[in-house]
Amino acid sequence: MVEVLVALALLSLAIPMVAGFSTTSKKAQVATNEMENATASAQAVIDSLSLLPACVIAAGNPKATTIQGPFRTYSASWTYTPRGSHSGLLAVTVSWSQAGAVHTVQVSSEAP
Repeated sequence: MVEVLVALALLSLAIPMVAGFSTTSKKAQVATNEMENATASAQAVIDSLSLLPACVIAAGNPKATTIQGPFRTYSASWTYTPRGSHSGLLAVTVSWSQAGAVHTVQVSSEAP
C-alpha cells in the first residue's frame, strides 16, 4: 500500500512537469516556424530586387512592402548601400507581431 502511495505521489509531480515541457516545446516550434517564414519572405524580397539594376534599387521607392505569409502578414523594409558603380549591399528587415511582441529578422545580400 505504501508503494502505491509513493508511486501516486511521484506521478502527481511528474505529469505536470511533462505537460509543461510539451507546452514549451510547442511554443519553440511555432517561433521557429515563424522565423523560417520571415526569412523566406526576406529572401523573396532580395530575389525580386536583385533582378533590378543597382541605380533603380538605390533610387527606388517604396522601400517597404507587406508580405502575406501562410499564417500572418509580414512587414518588409530594405536599405541599399552602394559598393561600386554596379553593385551594393541589400539589407532586408522583416518584422511581425506575435504574442504581443514585435519580432524581426534581417537578411543581407550583395545585389548587382
